[in-house]
Amino acid sequence: MTAEIVIMNKRGVAASADSAATVGKKTFNGANKLFQLIKNKPVGVLIFNNSEINGIPVELIIKEYGTTRQNKKLDSLKDYVEDFKVFLKKFVKQHIGTWDPLLGAFDDFLIASNGLTELHSLKDALASNRNILNMRCTKELKARIKKYLDLRMVYLPTTLDVPNLNIDEITDMFLLFVNRCDFSPAMTGFAIFGYGDKDIYPKTYVFHSVGFVNDKTFKFFSEEAHETDQDIIQLAQRDMSDMFIFGLPHRLKKSITTIYNDVIAKLFISIGGNTPDVKNIIENALANCAKEVDKNITGSRLYNLQQSLPHLPLEDLSNLSATLIRLECLKNRASLDMESVGGEVKTAIISKHEGFRWKNDKK
Repeated sequence: MTAEIVIMNKRGVAASADSAATVGKKTFNGANKLFQLIKNKPVGVLIFNNSEINGIPVELIIKEYGTTRQNKKLDSLKDYVEDFKVFLKKFVKQHIGTWDPLLGAFDDFLIASNGLTELHSLKDALASNRNILNMRCTKELKARIKKYLDLRMVYLPTTLDVPNLNIDEITDMFLLFVNRCDFSPAMTGFAIFGYGDKDIYPKTYVFHSVGFVNDKTFKFFSEEAHETDQDIIQLAQRDMSDMFIFGLPHRLKKSITTIYNDVIAKLFISIGGNTPDVKNIIENALANCAKEVDKNITGSRLYNLQQSLPHLPLEDLSNLSATLIRLECLKNRASLDMESVGGEVKTAIISKHEGFRWKNDKK
C-alpha cells in the first residue's frame, strides 16, 4: 500500500509520499514513489499501487522519459501529461515481456476465496451490459486466456467448473474485469503535478493504467483533473488526511451509510411491513440525519480549510503534507494489521520560478 498527498495553492505545490512497498505479506522500505518528471522542469510525479506495468518497473519508465525530454518545452502541464502517456505506451510496447499481469490478476481473482461469488457478480453485470460483447477481442486473446486457465486449473476451486464455461463468456468476463478497475490489482496510479511553460498556477492530473491487456489494447482509467487554484489530492491510504480535512475517515462515512441501511431494514422487520409511506418517511428522516452529521462534522472544517489554504506559504504546505503522511505511517505502525505504509517520508516543493526541489535541499 501507499500513502501520498498533493497540496496546491497559487504559490505552488507540495507533495509527500511514504517509501514502503508490499510484496505478498512482506513490506520493504526504501521504495521511490516521488520523482521529478523532467530535470530542470517544474513538474513532479507520484506513483501508487502497482510499481510495474506489464512487468516493467515504473521508475525505469519515468527516468527514461525524463532523459529523452530534457530539452522539450510544452505550454501546459496537461501537454506534459499527454506526452508522457504517448511515451508510456510506446516504451511498454517496445520492452514488454511475455507475462501478462492482467491475465495473471484475472486468474488470481478466480482462485481467490471469494472468486466464485465475484464471478457471479460479473455474470450479472454482463447480463445488464451487453455492450461488452462489442469489445470482444481476437481469437488470440481467447487462446491466451484459455492457456492461462489451463496452466492454473489445479489451483481453481472445485466449485468453479471452468471447462464448462464458454470461452466467449470467460473472455467477456475478463474484459469486464479489466474495465472495472477497482477489481484490478495490476493497476498503476500516476499523479503528475506542477507547471507547463505557460501555466501561472499549478495543476495536478491523476490517472491509472494497466498497460496492455493484450498485444493491441493499452488501457488508461479514471482520469481526474485538478485545475483549481487550491486543492488537496489524497492518494491511496488516507485515514489521517481524511481526519484533518473532513473530521472522519472516508471509510467511516461509508460505514455510517451501511449502518443507516441496516437500521432501516431492521425497522421494517420490527414494524411488520414495508409500505411505501412508512418507507419514505423513515428513509427521508435518516437521509436528513446523515446530512446533519456531514454538515456538523465536515462543513465547518472544509470552510476553514478553504479560507486558510490559499494563504499558506509553500513551507507550510510542505510541512502539512509531510506531517499527514507521517501520521498515516504511525497509525499503520500502531495497528495490528500488516504494516503496509511506512519508511522515510519524501517531500518535494514546486513553484513557478524556483522549480522543483526536495524538502531538505538548501536553497
